[in-house]
Amino acid sequence: MKTTKLKLSTMAMGLLAIGLGADLQGQELPESTQENLSSSATPPKPTKQSPHLASQTASPTVPSAFDPVIFPGRSVGPITAETSHRDLAKIFDPARLEDIEASLGEGFTQAGTRVNIGEHRSFTVIWADATRTQIAEVRDLGADWHTPEGIQPGISLEELEAIIGPFQLSGFAWDYGGTVMLEGTSLDGY
Repeated sequence: MKTTKLKLSTMAMGLLAIGLGADLQGQELPESTQENLSSSATPPKPTKQSPHLASQTASPTVPSAFDPVIFPGRSVGPITAETSHRDLAKIFDPARLEDIEASLGEGFTQAGTRVNIGEHRSFTVIWADATRTQIAEVRDLGADWHTPEGIQPGISLEELEAIIGPFQLSGFAWDYGGTVMLEGTSLDGY
């Protein structure tokens, strides 16, 4: 039997990040997950580091302490559920922010802001409303983004299964095709 090795694309990683809890809109984490996150003073390093991480250097428009790690249900880098558009302009140079109408799939769009901080670290914030004060989700993550478990864009399905266990994907040939289903995996609690 021939095994096909697929890689998670940036879009698939964004969808996985949403499934992992990068959707920050007021969701509670399971108590055990909260304890694991709060017991760590520094973010754990991913198990597989992106080749792009080592080549990134701080710039005057990107905070030097910026770490492109997703803590499911808690933060996406420096972005939390309380971050507003005004806050983004304080964290990043306003020239790096591009307000857009982001595609939600199936022909729907919503107010969004693209944070352009380099090919491998950029991301998009989708706002819950037109005032851009409440985050609905963060997605379209660059290649440097990763979870503490080491999940990142470009990871193969085999590598992902080694980290989270057996999982299912939604069917392809539609806007949400290839979405990772976390039920029954080690990340089911997210």
